Amino acid sequence: MSLLRRIWKWLQARTTPYGAVSVDQFWYLTTYTGEHVDDDLDGVIDVDIITPSTDKSIISFMTAISTDSGAGEVELRFKTSDQLVAKIYPIRFFRSGLIYSKVKGNVNEPLSLVATDLDPGSKVFVAVLYVEVQS
Repeated sequence: MSLLRRIWKWLQARTTPYGAVSVDQFWYLTTYTGEHVDDDLDGVIDVDIITPSTDKSIISFMTAISTDSGAGEVELRFKTSDQLVAKIYPIRFFRSGLIYSKVKGNVNEPLSLVATDLDPGSKVFVAVLYVEVQS
């Protein structure tokens, strides 16, 4: 057994800021990154950013959200259950957030980026560390 595998077995029982991560889940962690622009200049962005494979669900472990807007709300939600994963309220000096949370969506449920009341033409950058699991 490799040293890295032994370390992760030891860490498996430990609690992290985003919950316990099993060794098997660690090997399949995926990172999504994307920048989304308010092209319509209406201050609203609503887009599905991650869609799981058929008959699988998504577990989100960590998210980072950043925007150049000085107003509004930016949130990540599971689309059908409306379960909140992360949210920031951009203001003049605080326009980003790194959120540790372990949130599991339902089977075949996409993760959506919803931004409202942004400054027209604003950009939102999102990074999500997640894993797909068989439900």
